[in-house]
Amino acid sequence: MKNTIVVDTHNLLYRSHYAYPSLTHDGTATGAMHGVLMALHRHRVQYPESEIIFVWDGPPNKLGYRSWRYQDYSEYKAGRRTPETDGNVAQVVAQVQPLYDILHYAGYLQYRIPGIEADDMIGLTVSRLQNKGHRVLIDSTDKDFYQLLGYSRNVLIMRKGDGKFGPDDLFTKYGVTPAQWVGYRALMGDPSDGIPGMPRCGPVGAQKLMNMGAVPNEPWDSQPDKIRQQVAESRWENVPLWHKLSCIITRPTDPLLVRDIKCFESKRVFRNSLIHHNPYAPRERKFVEALTEYNLAFARGRCRMLMAVAVQRGSE
Repeated sequence: MKNTIVVDTHNLLYRSHYAYPSLTHDGTATGAMHGVLMALHRHRVQYPESEIIFVWDGPPNKLGYRSWRYQDYSEYKAGRRTPETDGNVAQVVAQVQPLYDILHYAGYLQYRIPGIEADDMIGLTVSRLQNKGHRVLIDSTDKDFYQLLGYSRNVLIMRKGDGKFGPDDLFTKYGVTPAQWVGYRALMGDPSDGIPGMPRCGPVGAQKLMNMGAVPNEPWDSQPDKIRQQVAESRWENVPLWHKLSCIITRPTDPLLVRDIKCFESKRVFRNSLIHHNPYAPRERKFVEALTEYNLAFARGRCRMLMAVAVQRGSE
């Protein structure tokens, strides 16, 4: 079975920055790039024949849309730090384009679609690859991806070393299945995304309600009697919205995604990226020049090892 690694690139960038905060070159922070390339090297060592796909949060499209979640809920991710208010965020943001170029020269497939979040592009990618019989490994610490474990036992979350996190691990740790995960998160909330959850409902309460048969994507009057006896209607009011925001899109025909790609720019980039998804051929000289420019010595000494594996698309 073919392994394909799907990287939540912004997530990995921030993890890398805090792992190597002091790395700089000519006064410019380079720790995030260094950490991503270190992770890439680990993946290439552990899975030498695997394709590795890097997925980014897309910029706003030409209509100014960041994603459907921002349009549907004004407080979505409102509490997150910005480059203007936090120096660490500014340092990470400054490394985004150089890293994108480095991975481009190395020949890796990258998705960065205007108006589409990485979560949804990863959901679409996992769905496509799993349907083709791939074993999909997701490199991210974002718990939203636990819902994708429901596809099959061939979709796993990567952990440190050679560890994997799958459906059984999810149930052991949280007491819910992948199919219940979105509802569980909608009830207990996700502060990092600005989703408050149902008032006075923590992890234990969320698990209990899900295992009692709660249906968080439905209004209060559609809940089973035992749920309505436990939860007042006023507490349930926004739960369907929290559920909607927590769901990762996995179908190209999803109405929310279709709404996001309605401008010509996004339609063209989306079609060329996801449907006709051919990465560029590696350009070794440009790759080495970019690594040298930022004094990424670890990667420069392993440049051949780090370049993408050629993928025969017709045999997928």
